[in-house]
Amino acid sequence: MSLAIAMNNALSGLAASQQGLAVISQNVANANTEGYSRKLANQSTVIIGGVGSGVRIDDITRLVDGFLAAESRVAASENGRAKALAQVHALAQNMFGAPGNNLSVADDLARFNNSLEALANNPENAGIRLNAINAAKRLAENVRDLADSAQSIRREADQQIDAAVDRMNQRILSIDEFNDQISRGIANNLPIVDLQDQRDLALRQLADEIDVQTFTRADGRMAVLTGYGVELVGDQATLVTYSPASSVEPATVFGEITVWPLNEEGDIIGSGADIVTAGASPAITTTLTGGRVAGLLQARDEDMADFALQVEAFATMLRDEVNALHNQGTAAPTPRTLTGTQVVAGTDVFQATGTVRVAVTDRAGALIDSVDVDLTALGAVTVNAVITAINTGLAGNATASISTDGELTITATSAAHGVAINDIGTEEAVTERGFSHYFGLNDLFTGSSAADFEVNADFAANPARFAAARLSTTALVGEGAVAVGDNRNAQALAELSATTFDFDATGGLGAQRSSLGNYAAVIIALSATRATAANDNAEQKGLIFENVQNRLDAQTGVNVDEELAIMVVYQNAFVMAARVLRAASELLDTLNDMIR
Repeated sequence: MSLAIAMNNALSGLAASQQGLAVISQNVANANTEGYSRKLANQSTVIIGGVGSGVRIDDITRLVDGFLAAESRVAASENGRAKALAQVHALAQNMFGAPGNNLSVADDLARFNNSLEALANNPENAGIRLNAINAAKRLAENVRDLADSAQSIRREADQQIDAAVDRMNQRILSIDEFNDQISRGIANNLPIVDLQDQRDLALRQLADEIDVQTFTRADGRMAVLTGYGVELVGDQATLVTYSPASSVEPATVFGEITVWPLNEEGDIIGSGADIVTAGASPAITTTLTGGRVAGLLQARDEDMADFALQVEAFATMLRDEVNALHNQGTAAPTPRTLTGTQVVAGTDVFQATGTVRVAVTDRAGALIDSVDVDLTALGAVTVNAVITAINTGLAGNATASISTDGELTITATSAAHGVAINDIGTEEAVTERGFSHYFGLNDLFTGSSAADFEVNADFAANPARFAAARLSTTALVGEGAVAVGDNRNAQALAELSATTFDFDATGGLGAQRSSLGNYAAVIIALSATRATAANDNAEQKGLIFENVQNRLDAQTGVNVDEELAIMVVYQNAFVMAARVLRAASELLDTLNDMIR
């Protein structure tokens, strides 16, 4: 009996050592496999009838600290958000330029101001006039580029959100499939440790996209919820849906991101739960606090949307203030036709104060005819009434009318004559703009927003149209009303760079009184500051995630040296068990020989 027990003990030792070595070999083979956790063969003494009867492998377990694993997922979500935001800001810096690199809109504004100063010093120089127009065109192009870039970055973020949702659905489906396999494994007493590793890896990859929380049920299934509590994996998987915008503009309405429950066939059932609401930025809300999606949402609906609003505020102030002064001036010689940029109807109500002079001059600037329209006396009238007053005063020498495009035009009757306006001191009741500015008769910049901000096509095609001079309000017929060397309006435009304006609070910038140049510099500086902060935060979150992951890997990862030491133990145990088995076998053979 004792020899039989010895042989059984030795055989169980051999089997246990073999299983242990199998686990060791699996650990070593997966030492560099992402998500793999070290496995242990847990063994115990076999006792039969109170007598030790060898050893057995109870189960194979993995070394995983649940707390560290959960901490790693939190760190992964925070790192994912910070990294996504930093990447968007890095892209923005490449497009927007940085302070001091001579490529920003503030630098282009400075060049435009310099060209105006040069024109004020030499208003009759055609080359300098051309430089001023070219500087204005470059400034307008930069404004458009900033507006376009902000929206293109928002669109890129929106596309990345869509890709992230696709990855989320893949991870959710994988976790649900692993849940099924693990649950069946537990029910049938099958190994599940490798399945648990794969599920944890899918969960960590999901945490890169959004913040998650989990708990494990008695049947081994893991329930996964967003940090806010919306279920992603329960008894069944869910489907996350999102439709990206086909194009992105300031007023684009983005779709919601919704989590839908699925039945066993994978069909949507019931009602969905929005984790991101639909709407236009910045009214969109979300329950997500971590992961790439949260970072991309912040970039799309906050940071880049703020930048777009800041550029819009700058473009609006630049356009209106430059146009207000440019409309007070005139080119020398005067152009035959002045065409407005604002769409009006003859029946529109027009009420203003002050007196505007509309004049016709010859090429030398001598006055041919003029009419002084007392806007205060006219009171609240229609645009047609204003047109009538101009036509009556300039009968035979010029005609005012509304074009088929709805723009006010004033044209000299003779091709040898030109038209000029002096609206200094006039003010329309609603917009508070001067007469010429209200109709846009001499606008240098056109466009309803930063996206279509550009130099008036008439001036781009003919730089001689630049309004450096001003029409005299006292000249009589035959006297000089416009002089080629007159620099009064160019000087007023040049002084604009030192003028401060009241900017409303917008896009994260508080209300302030600032010059155009300083405001442009603040926009670029704020963008650079946010980019630096985003990069610093990404580095910090990356280090935190790396530290947590290192701690987790140190505990759960495979250390080849440790595995080698354990392998030697199993090897020695195997050898000793074999020797015991051999010795017992020899003794049994001896006993059999004696019996014979």
